[in-house]
Amino acid sequence: MKKIFIFLMVLLLFGCENEVDTYNRDALKLVRMGNYTEGLNLLNEALELDPENDTTWNNISLCYDAIGEYQLALEAAQKAVNLGDENEVEYSNLGNAYFDLGNIEEAKLAYEKSLQLKEDYYYALYGLGNYYHEIGEYEKALEYFYNLYDNNPINIDVIRYIAFCNYKLGQVDYAIDFLEDEIEKFNSDELKQLLELLIENRNADNE
Repeated sequence: MKKIFIFLMVLLLFGCENEVDTYNRDALKLVRMGNYTEGLNLLNEALELDPENDTTWNNISLCYDAIGEYQLALEAAQKAVNLGDENEVEYSNLGNAYFDLGNIEEAKLAYEKSLQLKEDYYYALYGLGNYYHEIGEYEKALEYFYNLYDNNPINIDVIRYIAFCNYKLGQVDYAIDFLEDEIEKFNSDELKQLLELLIENRNADNE
């Protein structure tokens, strides 16, 4: 009887784990479509099965951050980091939550911890680039953004930051030429608007 009881408990445990994984997977599908509230509902159901699952808390943090509930995003990210084994994804998301709350120094520490765990983790590199851009250290920011550009040249946000940082460093013509080259590759209204703004500013400075 004792062996049967143990066997049933093992089945229950693995059944719950599989169901938690399913909830997380389905929730992320909803999140990718912008259905954050529905995603949160599924993640809360996952928590009922396993309230100490770090992946669930991490995904909850992503949802809250996406809808602008930054304090809740931070609390969920902290739970994810505290409950799970150290991994670069959860520390990077913790950094995002801190950053969106305006606590950029704590964000920097979280991004750096993420890179200690995986030195080329994209979102931590992006976060640190954004951090140095925010404090006006544009050369340092460019180190991170060029790293990202060299390995993933199709990210519009990275292209925009490279152009803007060069502009702030006084490399106006380079920033404009860079944007014009990138616009030929990608039909981005956002990049076109930035290009128009930089050209207007250059013309105003030359008058």
